[in-house]
Amino acid sequence: MPSPASELLIVDDNIDAAETMRDLVMMLGFGAVVVHNVADALRQVRMVAPLRILLDVNMPDVDGLDFARQIRREFDPSIVLIAVTGAGAEDARAAATFAIVDHHLLKPVDVNVLERILLKPLAAAEGSST
Repeated sequence: MPSPASELLIVDDNIDAAETMRDLVMMLGFGAVVVHNVADALRQVRMVAPLRILLDVNMPDVDGLDFARQIRREFDPSIVLIAVTGAGAEDARAAATFAIVDHHLLKPVDVNVLERILLKPLAAAEGSST
């Protein structure tokens, strides 16, 4: 069984939202580690190589699109990227992010959809979108 740090990395500058998401993920039976900025996220990815990253698209230090591109460029391409945003696909920036990530979720996150994503075998999760 993977360690909590390697199961899911939650990247969100909103502390309450990030901790609520971690609690939800843990309630679903998954381990998770929370960081609140991209610099800490990159350190965590280098140290632990998480299987999945759930990222807030709108963060003050780095745009979610840039972060997703960096993960794809510099790290294991099998890391499952799950973007969370309040913007729909009609938003050009969000639509560009959706093209890079494996899954995208709109706020408020539907627990059932998140659970289906997390329960997918990792090889099957690649390349699909929700």
